[in-house]
Amino acid sequence: MRLPDGGRAFALEGEPDLKANIAGYDIVRSASLANGMFTLDERIDTVGGEIAVARIPAERDALTTAKARAPRIVASVDTRRRWDINAIDPPGATQLRAIEAIFAKSIADDPEEASGYTSRASLRSGVGDRRGAVADLTHAIAITPTIDLYLQRSTESHELGDMAAALKDAEAARALDPSSQQAIGQLSDLKAEGGDMPGALALLDQRIALGGSMRNAFREAKAGLLGEYGDVTAALVLFDSLIADKPGSPSLMNGRCWAKGTRMVMIDSALKDCTGAIELSTDTSGPLDSRAMVWYRLGKYEQALADLDAVLASTPNQAESHFMRGIVLVKSNRRPEATKEFAIARRLLPSVDRRYARYGIKAD
Repeated sequence: MRLPDGGRAFALEGEPDLKANIAGYDIVRSASLANGMFTLDERIDTVGGEIAVARIPAERDALTTAKARAPRIVASVDTRRRWDINAIDPPGATQLRAIEAIFAKSIADDPEEASGYTSRASLRSGVGDRRGAVADLTHAIAITPTIDLYLQRSTESHELGDMAAALKDAEAARALDPSSQQAIGQLSDLKAEGGDMPGALALLDQRIALGGSMRNAFREAKAGLLGEYGDVTAALVLFDSLIADKPGSPSLMNGRCWAKGTRMVMIDSALKDCTGAIELSTDTSGPLDSRAMVWYRLGKYEQALADLDAVLASTPNQAESHFMRGIVLVKSNRRPEATKEFAIARRLLPSVDRRYARYGIKAD
């Protein structure tokens, strides 16, 4: 792997070389970082045979240790991120043009294969060329229409502000599979955002009425939808019911915290919900972001900033946290830093201003 900027500011951590037998596998590995190039050569062979029961704890420990010591490339804090690129190469660079050329050749070599278009769409979306992504997804859908492709194009259109196209694609995805949880969720959210709350709820209520293993998932989606666009009191009643059925669920506690924070109701108990979700979650970025919202509502900007910094340390591409960090920085009289945060948030998620405006939170 050729690293950016000649490999400057990149470091190799972990154990680069390994020769061991672990859990029935022979593992031989060598790794190096030199002259801007990371090289990894690894071979894993199954050797067969059983592991004695008495050896299982030791083998598990050896495997865990090997994983923890696996080599990894660590970049410096100021390394260029994808949101620093505006769909074109920065001065003196040729990386994006080179990648585009590779994709163009792949597509030209087999124009009836969708993967070239979908891969290029992913690149273009990642660097902010959402119109280019829509064009590629349109080609891919013409070749192989799938739920995922329709939903991807729906998402891109939504970020471009084309709600009609986003809704049409979400409906096309659901038509391919009326039971798809992802398609129903995206379609109901778009309907609610567009003002058709009865239609959005009808989609979810239909699936809830069918019962089955997915019933509570659709009930949770309904609670979230009500909290975001509808009757927040009804949302909290539904969250309470779901939590009573499944105590200690971090996603439900986070959902209830977010509804309270964004809609400014029952703020006194919102912190408890968020903190409980943080304590029970393996991935704390969601509930930390929610708690930051509650701290903001309480005027506790220092605590809000601490939670947002923790989110972005582990999930630096979370647009919503960048946006809220900008809001908190404005309140803390740190406008230049806030401006940078808003720019990152908008590049990652162009719809971010629209979303937070619903909560009465505006950047300017």
